[in-house]
Amino acid sequence: SMNGLIMGEFFTPMEINNLLGHIVKENHCESVFDPFCGTASIIRTFEDSMSFRGQEFNPFVSLLARMNLDAHGLDPNCVHTCDSRRVWTDKHFDAIVTCPPFNLPSSQLNTLRSSRTLEGMLFERAFEENTANIVVVMEPISFCFSQKLFDLRKELVVKNLLDAIYILPENLLFNTSIPCVIIVCKTNREKNAPVKFYNAESFYLGESNKKRVFDFKKFVLASNSGESGIITLVDNKIFVDFDYNLNPALYISENIAKEGQSVTPLSSLLIPATS
Repeated sequence: SMNGLIMGEFFTPMEINNLLGHIVKENHCESVFDPFCGTASIIRTFEDSMSFRGQEFNPFVSLLARMNLDAHGLDPNCVHTCDSRRVWTDKHFDAIVTCPPFNLPSSQLNTLRSSRTLEGMLFERAFEENTANIVVVMEPISFCFSQKLFDLRKELVVKNLLDAIYILPENLLFNTSIPCVIIVCKTNREKNAPVKFYNAESFYLGESNKKRVFDFKKFVLASNSGESGIITLVDNKIFVDFDYNLNPALYISENIAKEGQSVTPLSSLLIPATS
């Protein structure tokens, strides 16, 4: 809808929902809260025993979500029509999993409680009010380096919450070509555990720049088999050296080398800030 476009909203492709659901399953989560659930299609990726709560601002989309749940034999009343900027449950959930609207105008953010950004509010409430074990959020790649989210990135790194970043192929979302990442944060990380960068940029179907489909099955097979060039482990201390810039280009080598060539991460060519 035009309203959806104006609000920065989009429908999440099922293949991305499959990846989000896969991350939830790998972490043995039994309950999920999605504060920006849209049509709640992600529930198709969960086991029947999964406890789910969704919130959706748009009444029509919320109705579609309840129909979706009903069609899958789940309680449609677990989706609530409300604005998650104002209303947030304090119930515990193992996982907060969501694809929030991108780039809300500042006029839309004056309802947030203590954070100046939607992302800051989301992570704050997820860990402090829901005491979540894991937070999985799809964001535009600017999440990794925009100045307005500097404080949030620093907090996630300093508190040892940042666990993984998935770099997705471009042009997966309808009506926007913004490259996206999936940010995974956990509360139970071991001290000094590295952050995992998953390079999924080349895992797509379709040649068109305007319509691509994420090749979820091929990506999971490749990452599980340890195929080279997909997973890069990065020490937390390196993020400090680079002023909490999480831009994947700083840390991973894209698998674009031809035979006989080598690729060097940008970070090895730069001198970290010392101040």
